[in-house]
Amino acid sequence: MIERILVVDDEESMCEFLGILLEGEGYEVTTCGNVAAAFERIDSDIYDVLITDLNLPDGNGMEIVERVKNKHPDTQVIVITAFATPETAVEAMKLGAYDYITKPFQVEQIRITIRKALERGALTRENRELRRKIAEVVGKGDFIARSQSALDMLQLAERIAPTGVTVLILGDSGTGKELVAKRIHDLSGRKGNFV
Repeated sequence: MIERILVVDDEESMCEFLGILLEGEGYEVTTCGNVAAAFERIDSDIYDVLITDLNLPDGNGMEIVERVKNKHPDTQVIVITAFATPETAVEAMKLGAYDYITKPFQVEQIRITIRKALERGALTRENRELRRKIAEVVGKGDFIARSQSALDMLQLAERIAPTGVTVLILGDSGTGKELVAKRIHDLSGRKGNFV
């Protein structure tokens, strides 16, 4: 999969430079020169990385950072500016920017920053996917179930618990009989500690 990068800068030469550099690195690059055009691109496409200048003719790069992070939280944002201040750097990071680079920058600096931003985005997506898979696998309480039969057994325990009937749990040693009994007890509303 080719990573997609959006470059927003009112200096045409900067857009051209970054376009040539990044396409040479194998990225798909889109450029634009103002906030309005950036909003159009953000609203219609998803980018892996967004590089934005801070001072633009029709607004501020912070507006772009905020818009893209609200719409596409996984997009990694790099703010570049010739007018760096500690306050704008802090503001950019609070809005979710990955990094803040002062112009003029070294070519290797931008390459490394983009590579690390892409790695961070990939790790974020992988983390979310792992959490989703864990949520599918994990039962309730102390019991962890993966197989369909174990999940069915947990559902049965949840249906039986509020009825007050006596339950006999059979199974080999180490299969989780005590955990199932505790789960039924916890869901039953019975008073007292589980012993």
